[in-house]
Amino acid sequence: MNIMFKLRLKPHQSGLTLLEILLALFISTFVLSGMISLFINIKQIYRLQVGYSRIQENAGLAMQLLGRDIRMTGYWGCLQASTGDLYGDDTQLILKAAYIVEPPVDSCGEVVNKEAMYYLDKTATITYTIVNDVLRRHTNNLNNDVVEGIEGFLIGYGVDSDADGTPNYYVYDGAVIDFEHVVSLHVSLEVSSLDDNLLDTASTTTFKGVTKTDRRLRRIVTSTFMLRNRSI
Repeated sequence: MNIMFKLRLKPHQSGLTLLEILLALFISTFVLSGMISLFINIKQIYRLQVGYSRIQENAGLAMQLLGRDIRMTGYWGCLQASTGDLYGDDTQLILKAAYIVEPPVDSCGEVVNKEAMYYLDKTATITYTIVNDVLRRHTNNLNNDVVEGIEGFLIGYGVDSDADGTPNYYVYDGAVIDFEHVVSLHVSLEVSSLDDNLLDTASTTTFKGVTKTDRRLRRIVTSTFMLRNRSI
């Protein structure tokens, strides 16, 4: 009984040594550093995924808008076919058509009036340009900025030299002798991310002879559209 009583009265340890405190601080700092590094990596991966998704979305939307208007070029409903429906160079693409036709009375078969009020947006002309990395669609005397992140476009004009309805060769930057023999357009777009610090190191991209070096994401997307309303 005496021995048990003495054991109960044995003093207990009530604190930590300096070595134990330092060891705990080291382990906590190591774990916290790992968590911070993991958070930064996950955040960067998320930003990259958002950047790629935004590029894909903007490229798809730009091609959809361009493709719709290109395919409709030269369509005039019941009116006579018109010349001068297409023009382009390295800075602009001009398309003319009756995108939505509400023909006036007794005008079928007559010569096209490209300024008539019964065309879409009250004009028969649509002009595409790029201003401050934004694809701009000019119509009805209004500049409509439609897609951002578009840094440039390159248009290849498919020329049908033997009147069989298919292009024999492509020329670029509007160097076409006769636009009336163009039957297709090969469109290339330089699409970039809106943020300039997505890549760990600077990347170099060359488009239309212009080289850019920064940390943006960039993609060159291309598509070919037939001018199905053009007749040679």
